[in-house]
Amino acid sequence: MNQENAFAESGTSPTHMNADLAVCPAEVLALDPNAAVLWVKFLRRTGVPMSAKSKKGKNAATDMWVDNNSRRAFVIRSFGVPSLVQRLMATTSEIQRARVWWRESAACAEGESVPDLSSENLAVLNPFIVTRELKFKDTRFEKLTKPEWLSAAPATDTSRARNTHKRIQQARQGRKASPMAKIAAVGN
Repeated sequence: MNQENAFAESGTSPTHMNADLAVCPAEVLALDPNAAVLWVKFLRRTGVPMSAKSKKGKNAATDMWVDNNSRRAFVIRSFGVPSLVQRLMATTSEIQRARVWWRESAACAEGESVPDLSSENLAVLNPFIVTRELKFKDTRFEKLTKPEWLSAAPATDTSRARNTHKRIQQARQGRKASPMAKIAAVGN
């Protein structure tokens, strides 16, 4: 794609195209009070090559290095920033702004399409929601905390472990123990 065609399609000026992505654009900062915090998350989710050069006690958001010459950086400057500005103008709440940030990060990332949002997957907006009380409950986490296979363990494994432990204790105390307990005690 010719750069001049990209400028015409995106509505950005060539001076905006040379902006350093390590700093959140002023247009975005004016539209979202949390833009400075969300900008780094946005860049990470889009896949722009970057690294934090911060030292202890310094702010990672202001001391990061971004590859401004990468294809992802070009996509963000050409299409992402203008679309982000246009969509943020129509928002009034933090949830609406989170939807815009998420949508633009998905649109600027590698891939062919933007996934749909439904009531089941609204937790994907959480990284772009700053206020803790507004974050959505992540049902994926609940599925991970209590796996079915863990609660369905057979009772024989528990009783075998208990009996082996009992034999080992008997062997250590000098009581007569079975040969299996002696083998298990030698292994410890």
